[in-house]
Amino acid sequence: MKYKYKFNIDEDGLIHITDLPFKTRYVEVPREERFRKLYSYVLIRIDLITAMKYLEVATTTTDPIIREGLFRIAVVLYAKCYSPAKHGGRSNIVEGKVYKDVQGEPIACHNKIRDMRSKYIAHDEDDFLDAQLGAVLDLDAKRLCGVAYIEKQAKFDYDNTIHILYTLCKISLEKVEAELDAETASIDEYLRKRDFDTINSYPDMKIKYDTI
Repeated sequence: MKYKYKFNIDEDGLIHITDLPFKTRYVEVPREERFRKLYSYVLIRIDLITAMKYLEVATTTTDPIIREGLFRIAVVLYAKCYSPAKHGGRSNIVEGKVYKDVQGEPIACHNKIRDMRSKYIAHDEDDFLDAQLGAVLDLDAKRLCGVAYIEKQAKFDYDNTIHILYTLCKISLEKVEAELDAETASIDEYLRKRDFDTINSYPDMKIKYDTI
């Protein structure tokens, strides 16, 4: 069951479940390792939805700078979902499982998007290898005039690539949401084995946010 909720940061920061015909408390369950998948997939779902929103806006703008910026952010968000986190962070999803029954060549497209992120957007490895330095020659005087470098970076067929990435995000999101539903049901069953007083002793759920 999907619940509706509201909160007010300016007041107590508590999150309240709404639209139920009885009095409720929303409490935070103490963290356990068995909840890692749920925590991870919630964050992955947010990243995929956000990436799709960026791509939707990218298809409506004619400004090449804005479109490229939105596309780059979406690539990073998508790739992060498939990258294992370091130091015990969130779990990742695996392309072999997500695209197992999908027709076409989704894994090949997925690999190209990840390569794009690694080689062009995050680290510009290929741009570095393709960088060129030229010498300008005066053929009449048979002398070197100077050196000149070419300013260029990798360019993509954004219209087609945006469509491909959006499709990959959509397929990934459907898989993640199915996994979240299954994980939520499993945890619900797990928590129902605890008595009510134990669960009622948990602290109220609050918004966690950082300040700069």
